[in-house]
Amino acid sequence: DVDGLKDADGNTISHLTIEQTKSLLSSGVAYGGMIPKLRACERAAVAGVTCRIVDGRSKRAVLSAIENTGHGSTVSTSGRDK
Repeated sequence: DVDGLKDADGNTISHLTIEQTKSLLSSGVAYGGMIPKLRACERAAVAGVTCRIVDGRSKRAVLSAIENTGHGSTVSTSGRDK
């Protein structure tokens, strides 16, 4: 129900590395329901899979995530889409 991970200023972070997710978790910027999402993304990235957090309420959210045309936060080993 959110359009990706937000930074300390409330802006959506579009690309993150595993190290950045760990930092956001330890600093408390990522909290509540975002914690299990980021931990799942970390596991996926370690396995070589790019993971995206998107707002599932948005029309065509999954298709936009697959096509890399939507909003949200992407977690990968490089912090960029593969």
